[in-house]
Amino acid sequence: MLGIVTVDDAMMVVEEETTEDILKFSGSDVDEKIDLKQISPWIRAKRRLPWILVAIIGEIFSGRVINGFSATLQTIVALSFFIPVIMDMGGNVGTQSAAIVVRGLATGEIDTASIIKNVLRESAVGIILGIINGILVTVITYFWQGKVLLGLVVGIAIAFNLTLAAALGTFIPLLWHKFGHDPAVASGPFVTTLLDIIGLFVYFSTATWILNL
Repeated sequence: MLGIVTVDDAMMVVEEETTEDILKFSGSDVDEKIDLKQISPWIRAKRRLPWILVAIIGEIFSGRVINGFSATLQTIVALSFFIPVIMDMGGNVGTQSAAIVVRGLATGEIDTASIIKNVLRESAVGIILGIINGILVTVITYFWQGKVLLGLVVGIAIAFNLTLAAALGTFIPLLWHKFGHDPAVASGPFVTTLLDIIGLFVYFSTATWILNL
């Protein structure tokens, strides 16, 4: 025997690994032993900056999507009321799916050999969430705005975006891991930013199609 591993040693390693994964998932990359009490604000900011810049660029694209459908918004201003719902719900589901995948990869419960199988499994969850929330938002929109077609637009957009969010939230970290990169680094900021862009495009495209704007 070369030595023993105490419970305290094991717990310390688990704590360090968990903290590292959480920081990476939130976009705060870590490349050395973590000691949050000793890391200066400048170093913390420098680690977060790259993914914040990615998010800024992505949200600028989101703004361009909205600008591209400005005529649609001018016709029915009420469409703007639901932009936060579209963006936030897609981002939430995408982040949840990504978190599940990152944890599954860390514990060995998820195998990257079958990416399609994992994506389809999580997409089924997204479809269920999308249908339930889509119907709920459709009813709320109707009673709020008194417009059936507007409620239908918002409901369809929610259903599609939640399904897509679950699929992308699973696919991106799996693909990132397949290429030999840490999936926790890009999953959070990249997934939410990408979903904002796609979600808005789907929302306004659906509105233009159904409302004939």
